[in-house]
Amino acid sequence: MFIFIVALICVVIFLSVIPLKNIKFHVTEASLTQFDITSGTDTLHYSLAVNISVRNSNKNMGIWYDRMESGTTCYGKDIGLVSLAPFRQGHKNTTLLHVVFHGNTSLRLQGSDLMDFNNDQRNESYSIFINLHGLLRLKWPGGGRSRRYHYKARCGLLRLPLINSSSTSQTVIASLHLNKTCKVSVY
Repeated sequence: MFIFIVALICVVIFLSVIPLKNIKFHVTEASLTQFDITSGTDTLHYSLAVNISVRNSNKNMGIWYDRMESGTTCYGKDIGLVSLAPFRQGHKNTTLLHVVFHGNTSLRLQGSDLMDFNNDQRNESYSIFINLHGLLRLKWPGGGRSRRYHYKARCGLLRLPLINSSSTSQTVIASLHLNKTCKVSVY
């Protein structure tokens, strides 16, 4: 009886942990159309659109994303947070998310952050980090659901050119096609 209980616990743990390693996030496309600071008020005006693919590679289990938020950070400051609609994802399925960050925020830059911004402004290409986080559940074959898990996808540094750039040395493209893999943690 003891061996049966231990085996059952091992199966439950296996079914709860292994499927979570089959979740993949990739930034596939990004476009930055506004990114400027109003002098005197230190207000950053920004407009950034990002396409992110979410892949469920599990053969039998679906995923319910109960809550999802995406945030962007640059020069050591959080500049935008967007809540995305909850969704269900079937097994062996890829979902494309379109996330738009648009608005303004106070951005007082000093020291190395100010030097980095000035260099990026001269190069007309900005350093931006994209992250996603939220809650998910697994949908078992047969209809059962797991407990809720927290997840975080860190997509890392994106170097994005400003599309409305006045640069004549390069052709300005509508968006930057990427295949940036995000590091996913589930806990």
